[in-house]
Amino acid sequence: MAQHATSEVRGRRRKGWAWGLSLILLLAALAGVERIVRWAVTRTSLPTGQAEWIWAPIDDGQAEPQTFYLVRDFHLDFAIKRARLLCLADEEYVAIVNGTQVGGGRFVGKGILDEYAVGRFLQRGRNRLVIEARSSRGNGGLLLSLEVQGPGESKTVVSDGSWQVLRYQERGLGRARNEIPEGEAPVVWGLPPMGRWPLPTMVRRRPTIPELLIDGKPRRPTGVRQGGGKAIWRPIDPDATTLNEGLGPWVTFDWGKPVTGYLALEYPIEQSPVALIYLGEDLPDPTVSRPTATLAGLEGGWLWSDALPRRFRYATVLVREGTVTGAMVYLTNSRRSAELIPADQGSSGVFGLRSENLRTPLEDEFRRELHGLARPTSGEDL
Repeated sequence: MAQHATSEVRGRRRKGWAWGLSLILLLAALAGVERIVRWAVTRTSLPTGQAEWIWAPIDDGQAEPQTFYLVRDFHLDFAIKRARLLCLADEEYVAIVNGTQVGGGRFVGKGILDEYAVGRFLQRGRNRLVIEARSSRGNGGLLLSLEVQGPGESKTVVSDGSWQVLRYQERGLGRARNEIPEGEAPVVWGLPPMGRWPLPTMVRRRPTIPELLIDGKPRRPTGVRQGGGKAIWRPIDPDATTLNEGLGPWVTFDWGKPVTGYLALEYPIEQSPVALIYLGEDLPDPTVSRPTATLAGLEGGWLWSDALPRRFRYATVLVREGTVTGAMVYLTNSRRSAELIPADQGSSGVFGLRSENLRTPLEDEFRRELHGLARPTSGEDL
């Protein structure tokens, strides 16, 4: 009797092990099928092909604003007939081809790729792609594909582990004749779909920045004030190249009338400022408005430029670290810029992102300090 019971127990155990092993083998087979399907999809239907989501190495739990460069050199040994750059970044990117800023964009929760015709910016021989990647929360991802076609030949460059991450700005970095400084290897998240990033099946054609600009000389503001409330406005000489002094922690620039273009903010080269930016045709109120953009300055840099053109008269900057010394707008064609200007202008969150966390840690920090910053300042503070 006891021997029979023991045999039954052993039989159940064997069946249990067999069932468990079968389940493991089934899961492994499904994982293999998933990899095959993903490979097939990326090879046949995705416009980005074998491009992978990549980003800079970030410490776990680090939610500080981040800005860095992703850099890649490549060689073309044929004449260029046409080339298209496909790019998508979470949260934001600025794309530079052989030293020329060709475009910028932000992630709005959909897998829509920005497409730029960049053939005229490429050259036979050595070329360089630089992506300035930005995130108000630290982590993020970049997906990119560059397709170059020549007479009977072609070449494709994609985002993968061969890129380099640089966390400082160096003059001449965008030009291929200069060597790439030693950087870090990027984190490779993997092929799409990945996490919150869906399959990028849609493409929208975008004009390049040189096609949008109407004047090489930037427009300076006409007035500036520090603080909120009844702070005093001071005129600015439009021909001045910079104010040559630090402004902050709450500063507002006024262009006198609405302008359309790319906002740029100057800061001392020895600093890496962190700030929130509020833009509007009416005077922004940071106590109730959501920020339009986040500034995270690079070490060795001196100029931050918005990734998208906007229409505004006022620019309010709340600086947590460092300072800003000046502002300007690179004017663009209003009609051609209209499709690029975000309709919300900051109403849906930093860079237009919607998430369960309604505010970034940087926003929360500023809101705790706003009452102290809101006191009127005197003219002697300027």
